[in-house]
Amino acid sequence: MNKKRIFYLMNVETFYDSNKDGIGDIKGIEKKLGYFKYLGVDTLVIQKVMSNELFSLRKSIGTNEELKLLTTKAKQMGIDILIEFDYLKLNQTIEKYLKNTTGEMILSAKFKKIIETLSSLVTKYSSLGVAGFEFIRFSSLMNDKDKMLKSISFIYKKIKEISPKFIIKGSSSFFDFEDTDKITYGENKAFDYFTNKRLSFVGASKEENYWVKKQRKTTLLLGRMINKFYRRKDNSQVISFGSRFIGRFIERWGNDSKYHEQSAKAIFIMKVMITTSISIYAGDEFGVLNKEFTSLNDFNDVEIDIKRQRYLSNNKKRKNSNFFIEQSILNKEASETLIPWNSNFKTNYGFSKGETNFSAPKKSILFNIKNQVLNNNSAINFAKKLINFTNSKEYLKFYNDAEFSVGGTILNVLTYKIMGTNNKNIIVVINLSDEPRRIKKYKKYKILFSSYNDITKKPHVLRSYEALILTSIEELEELKKEDIFKKENTQLKEAVIELNKSSQEKLNEIKQQVNINESYKTNEINVFEEESIEGDDSIDKLEEDLIEISTKEINIDFGDVIDETTLNTIAISLDENIKYANRDYSQGSTRSEEEIAATIEMSEEEIRKALED
Repeated sequence: MNKKRIFYLMNVETFYDSNKDGIGDIKGIEKKLGYFKYLGVDTLVIQKVMSNELFSLRKSIGTNEELKLLTTKAKQMGIDILIEFDYLKLNQTIEKYLKNTTGEMILSAKFKKIIETLSSLVTKYSSLGVAGFEFIRFSSLMNDKDKMLKSISFIYKKIKEISPKFIIKGSSSFFDFEDTDKITYGENKAFDYFTNKRLSFVGASKEENYWVKKQRKTTLLLGRMINKFYRRKDNSQVISFGSRFIGRFIERWGNDSKYHEQSAKAIFIMKVMITTSISIYAGDEFGVLNKEFTSLNDFNDVEIDIKRQRYLSNNKKRKNSNFFIEQSILNKEASETLIPWNSNFKTNYGFSKGETNFSAPKKSILFNIKNQVLNNNSAINFAKKLINFTNSKEYLKFYNDAEFSVGGTILNVLTYKIMGTNNKNIIVVINLSDEPRRIKKYKKYKILFSSYNDITKKPHVLRSYEALILTSIEELEELKKEDIFKKENTQLKEAVIELNKSSQEKLNEIKQQVNINESYKTNEINVFEEESIEGDDSIDKLEEDLIEISTKEINIDFGDVIDETTLNTIAISLDENIKYANRDYSQGSTRSEEEIAATIEMSEEEIRKALED
């Protein structure tokens, strides 16, 4: 049986820039490995890595040696690295050499060359520590589906002969769900894991006003398609709601304005509680939004005007404004945004300290990894707890013997039922609408998780984008009582204490360098802005030190052992204190040097006491 995996899918260019050139790179992923350990991810899938020559990385994102270092460190954390393999690029490379004098392709020679090249590539990347490939666009092999299935099955067997442990993952919207059963099981097996991307296109109707989020048909279709993921218990099917080829799922299925956090949590519950492997598209764990567009001129798609003309010609009542909204949600450029690591827009929200052509998602100043990690009730920490829960021994023991089904999808409410033996069941109810929805009482069940933070008793009505995980299993209820998610991190304690010791010294350095500019005096401070006095590198440096503590950029092992409550208390305290100190400087405060220093300093004794408590 395949291992149940948590895949994390990312575009290397937009993830994290380590060298200030404005483009994400392999070293950037290496610096952020602690985040994946913290979240509970065990497999990274890195997109857009290979050069046109295939045997090396693209120069802009790193070298083979840097990839080797990344895979080595990842393995030490229990994380496998997969890289994307584009069959179309392989075909284009091979076609240069396999044409006869008439220009016709010799298919047998081409296929033989594909096998030879793939064998060499597997050997090459295995030596660099890569655990496997994710194959995309393999439909370019041939148009006939049956022949293609046989071809990729043959390729799978050849690769396994070379490297039996090499993971082969596929990702495509070309196949029906019935086909995915064939290619992940039996004699025609072609993949160890497979993502059928058709699910991510639900809600992407071409009809006018498709983006209205209250469409009942969207929820019905989701239910029907999700039902197809519980056929077998080998974890080979991978459920994914997002990819770089379509806008973010929260824009289609959630409410990104009034109920952003609840939407992100509800949709993550919908994904993680399906009894199979899951794939997280970078940022979906906390509901990263699309790029913000202001007009059709914002799109770089060369076909955008042709699409617009076709759209308008289909129905005279359609307007440019409707087409603009559709493209803002669905166009692939919408999801090609950088990952916001903090709220400092001067460093592209922590993505790069250099100039970059990548846009930040909407509302990055609020919804970024730093803010999320520091908030114990955030979507990121909620996703972390859900992943830990579904990986717990108690849950896996129940899950291995359980049956899964999707129940009613009436009035935008999805219901999962995971049925074990002796009436030990888990019920998941999810409201995918802005309107409250009445649900069953479930008298014999208790709440394990909720997408809202204020749950005290079982509700009879689900609020907007509210999702609940209910259980009748005492062993699972005990997990919550024991609070298995709270741990402590000695390295983090030491780092926070060390930062505090040096904070007064840093503050004194700042005071010597800052020349107060009257134009920056203000009585209103946006608590989410980390910008201080313009041009003040010293304050920026102190803020960066705090960011390093809270987002673990100082090589703290992010996922080993963390007491989340303690982290929350100390990091927020330090963060708020530096903001108050910055405000004093920007307003020309007359407070004494000692008073200002006191706002940023917690004594070592106070921190130790907080940690002990």
